[in-house]
Amino acid sequence: MGVSIGEPVIERIPCVQAPVEPCVVPAMCYRAELVSTSEALLALEPKWRELLRATGEISLGLHDGWLREWWRCFANKRPFVILVFNQQQQLAAVAPFQISSRESGILTRGLRKLQFAGTEPDIYDWMKILVRPDEDELLILSKVADKLRQEGSQWDVIDLRFCKDKSQLEALGIRLGGHFSWRGTSAAAAISESMTIPYLDLPDSLEGYRVDCHKKSYRADLRRIRNHIQRDFGDDGLELVFLPPSEASVSELDEFLACHRRYWAQKGQKTQAGRHPELAEFYRRVYQAMGKPGQQDLQFCFSILKANGKPMSYHIDILHEGGCMGYLACYNPEFKKYRPGILHIEALIEHTIRLGGKRFEFGRGDASYKNQWHIRKMPLWNLLLFKSRWASLLWQGDEALKRLKSGLFMDRRAVPDDSREMADHV
Repeated sequence: MGVSIGEPVIERIPCVQAPVEPCVVPAMCYRAELVSTSEALLALEPKWRELLRATGEISLGLHDGWLREWWRCFANKRPFVILVFNQQQQLAAVAPFQISSRESGILTRGLRKLQFAGTEPDIYDWMKILVRPDEDELLILSKVADKLRQEGSQWDVIDLRFCKDKSQLEALGIRLGGHFSWRGTSAAAAISESMTIPYLDLPDSLEGYRVDCHKKSYRADLRRIRNHIQRDFGDDGLELVFLPPSEASVSELDEFLACHRRYWAQKGQKTQAGRHPELAEFYRRVYQAMGKPGQQDLQFCFSILKANGKPMSYHIDILHEGGCMGYLACYNPEFKKYRPGILHIEALIEHTIRLGGKRFEFGRGDASYKNQWHIRKMPLWNLLLFKSRWASLLWQGDEALKRLKSGLFMDRRAVPDDSREMADHV
């Protein structure tokens, strides 16, 4: 959910001339291997889940169930996972990747990009390489980098996006930057901060939330909206409904996704769902696999806010024991004057507090409506590394063409590729 925040902050990583030979750490310390089939991924489920619990990380892109469904629907993205095992043959780290051609641009369509799995189409809010606590992360990252170097004939650009751990990207950039060169010039790695995830720390009670978490101007606005709702629909006019997977609710999900596509199509914009029709099947599969309450450590939660029984707003969110992560939203234009997005988010936050959750994530981006709460922000980082000067020149040429096009069509509202919300309804 979101838009980019101004000009990215770019850091150039100095190219350290690393030795050509692989990591000097003895092979007995850590062993890396690569898996590239969904069957191998399924066999890893117990070890992967144990590693997730050990790290305490809660991320869609790092959840084996979520990733497995993506793998089935987007096998053409050439997914693979690098596994790192310690001396006790315990799974110490996992790093899921994909290799795909650039989908936009004139000059770079043929470039092969190595990305985090699930980047295009974008199905996660943030990523990192999952490393078990108390392991030597730098040594593990060097093993991952060596594996990526071995796969160097398969990719032209490393384009790792929305990583919450900047130090991991720095380690990979330095390790890989010293191994690739073009006519004696080392490959350059750049790290940029381009987005954040706003989040809200939740109090223990609804009373505390209503007093401490809203900004004063928003509290007055919210009272006005609720008075408007009460006048038009009565005290019990609004209802938040959570739909477990069923044949009927899957049909509702399809209508939600179609509504989302129509909204952006009416604005002359083609979103990920328009470019990737497989996304609808992916969401259906994830909903059926992860949508039942209490079945998973992450629950794919599909909810509808109804006004007198009529759908006002749809939301997909991810519930977990620590809180809730906003993911995908769509609103019925008929109810736009009631600001259905605000009402739905309010209902979800209060539901999360009742469940004992301590954190609500609004999704990527700094959309202005999120500032109505006393939010904090988690920065996300991107790594861009070119294997050759030629790839770098093609990429820079395409970026220049994009800026030129943007300048020529400034009257059109720019919609980011990862847009998951309808901001004018919140």
